[in-house]
Amino acid sequence: ENFKPGKMEEWGLGPEDLERLNEELIYTRISGYGQTGPYSKLPGFASVCEAVGGFRYVNGFPDRPSVRPNLSMGDTMAALQAVIGILLALQARNGNESARWRKG
Repeated sequence: ENFKPGKMEEWGLGPEDLERLNEELIYTRISGYGQTGPYSKLPGFASVCEAVGGFRYVNGFPDRPSVRPNLSMGDTMAALQAVIGILLALQARNGNESARWRKG
């Protein structure tokens, strides 16, 4: 999922909806500012999230304005973190006790 929080539920495709169809489903959410909190309903564009998170501040040269890398690091890092979470969930589901995550 890569929408603002609540959009998939509006369409009847949230994790609870899909879990009823497949209990083994691994559902991953990516949003710019998380699922809860004061900014959660805002759209998360990589360039803006990079700036808010401080990534833009640390790039460039001390005597010039910040620069944007040629690669969208916000999108790339979000995707990598999602993949890592999915792989850990697969390990847990397949019986690797050291990777087990419990809800709640």
